[in-house]
Amino acid sequence: MLIALPLDMENGCINSHYGKSDHLVLFTCDGGFIQNKEIIELKLDGQSIASYCKELGVDVLIIDHCGPNALESIKEAKIKLVCGIDLGIEDAVDKYLQGKLKSNMERFNDHKHDHH
Repeated sequence: MLIALPLDMENGCINSHYGKSDHLVLFTCDGGFIQNKEIIELKLDGQSIASYCKELGVDVLIIDHCGPNALESIKEAKIKLVCGIDLGIEDAVDKYLQGKLKSNMERFNDHKHDHH
């Protein structure tokens, strides 16, 4: 199983806005355990990330928030989405593998943008 998460390089957590991510962390998992971790630099817009993930063979995408166009592209790519997650990268993957990570739709829908 291949799990992808948008990475906030400054704090090592899930990037709060998927479409603005410039790094993606890929975890190769087998038998409920992490086998490999790889960080990939992205040079894509938010709508292109899902199709890139599909090309890589990503099974699950764990994010905090994304806009409607990016959400539609994730659905079109037929990648399982877990959203509204505000955790460290490894913690999120571990919880997912244990069956303890579920989408937090309240957080996902209440996301506020900080426009400076």
